[in-house]
Amino acid sequence: MHFLIITRANYPSSSWGNRVRMIAKGLIKNGVKVEVLVTHPWPRKENIDISEDFVKYLSPVQEKKENLFSILKQIKTLFVLKKTLEEYKNVDKILLTGDRWLDSFFISKFCKKHKIEFLVEVVDEVGRQFDKKKNTIYSILAIINRKLFNSNLTKIDKLFVLSSFLENKYKKIMPSNKVIRSSPTLINKEDYLYKLKNFQYFKNEELSLTKNDILISYVGSCERPNGIFFFLDAIAYEILINKYTNIKILFVFHLGNIKTIEQHISKLAISKNIIIIPGINPYYIPSIYERSDILILPEQGDVIANAGFPGKVGEYLISGRAIISTNFSDLNNYLINDYNCLLSEIGDVNTYQKNLETLINDKDKRIKLGENAKITGQKYFNYINAAKIYLE
Repeated sequence: MHFLIITRANYPSSSWGNRVRMIAKGLIKNGVKVEVLVTHPWPRKENIDISEDFVKYLSPVQEKKENLFSILKQIKTLFVLKKTLEEYKNVDKILLTGDRWLDSFFISKFCKKHKIEFLVEVVDEVGRQFDKKKNTIYSILAIINRKLFNSNLTKIDKLFVLSSFLENKYKKIMPSNKVIRSSPTLINKEDYLYKLKNFQYFKNEELSLTKNDILISYVGSCERPNGIFFFLDAIAYEILINKYTNIKILFVFHLGNIKTIEQHISKLAISKNIIIIPGINPYYIPSIYERSDILILPEQGDVIANAGFPGKVGEYLISGRAIISTNFSDLNNYLINDYNCLLSEIGDVNTYQKNLETLINDKDKRIKLGENAKITGQKYFNYINAAKIYLE
């Protein structure tokens, strides 16, 4: 079987980009020939350098900007995609990641013409419609491009979704047998351990850490920082300022407005406890988890948080570190309070603070939660098994 994946994800550094990588490798392990076309018009050189031979970028390296020129460039890239697709007339399936009208329109016509099964995977809601910057021309057009996606549903053979929110949404507007739940995250334990062994990001002294310091980490986006603000507010006064001096918090952000986070930290007067790194090579992420004692899993947005599923859950689980989170999306199908994490309801600051203090004070508890987390990750999210859903 020959399988083509088309994505606009920030391959492979973002959660979605890493998901595409795991799907591709999982399909390959199942004996499928796979190729990936990355169509977004702002790949980074460092991402291209660590991409596999089966990945092809349709645009040159360029800094991401949201302006008129970028809109024109994206339109141009669609025509490059249309031309490039002629090289893939003999594939059996095409998987498009993302609910964008223009992308799905071009690809659905190609699939119909050449009798190729057309699959689409949707992983979230239209986040821009909830953002303050949605009134820019770029954002307005981006929102319209996604809102119009539903007009192409009849042209899709199978629609994959990774949350109950999205499953319920799409089963109301298209035949239910075409809506399929895919694994919310995928993990490759061997790949994770390889990165952990061969890519060490930092030495303790570079982050001014001592042996007795408790390191609490988050690696990901801060585009919608409400969950990060909640964590910072919860830990600031009662824990950092009044009780503990041996806590360091590490943020590694690959997307979002870091200045907003820095301003909030300054307002809370906890800057001395915070380390911020503006993005890293994703190969180094396991080494950060390895040095961490606690991993934060914050919700981002409201509808957005519940419609999607944080892809980093898989790596969090197999890292064997203690996880603290609020209960959003379908997390409680896999994260069980006091078994493989400490979980509280959104907005319940008192329970969240108690959970933080428990993890800070009880090393044995952290170890036990981490051991169970590894078991959960391997049981539900093995990438080889998870990829089979796209072949059925």
